[in-house]
Amino acid sequence: MLNGLYMWAIEHHDNCPKGHEEEHTDNSDEEDEQEREIHAYRPVCWLHGPAGAGKSAIMQTLCQKLRDAAGCLGGVFFFKRSHATRGNAKVLFVTLAYQLALNNRNLNSSISRSVEYDPSIVGRSMEVQLCKLIVEPCHLLIDSPPLILLIDGLDECETQDSQMEIL
Repeated sequence: MLNGLYMWAIEHHDNCPKGHEEEHTDNSDEEDEQEREIHAYRPVCWLHGPAGAGKSAIMQTLCQKLRDAAGCLGGVFFFKRSHATRGNAKVLFVTLAYQLALNNRNLNSSISRSVEYDPSIVGRSMEVQLCKLIVEPCHLLIDSPPLILLIDGLDECETQDSQMEIL
């Protein structure tokens, strides 16, 4: 189910909102520079702006570029308001962990061991999921190039409390 959600999000998310196609493609060099900045300087990059500004289009393009760059993309999650799974914060870290395991051989065994050790982890708190499925396994990658996780549409997550818990 999670793999299907991941692939659907990548394949069916609009690349550019209506009316922003030229503006979006004209900024590709600037986006490349921003991508390099993400790699070099910041563990967290927050893209913000008003509704309709093209944030999701930028995230989709960044997702595609990182997916094409060998080994950079760890995982993605596009929240969507009122969607059964994409609006549900409780699947965020499980989905990202699943994608990390698929995208990085070194993380696969560590994440798999976490789930084997505690099969109920998928129903545990987001804090426990983040710690056991993402943070602890990623500590094994200290000497590896960074993996990037993209989360889009946090404001479309089901509740403000869930949004705050994620942050």
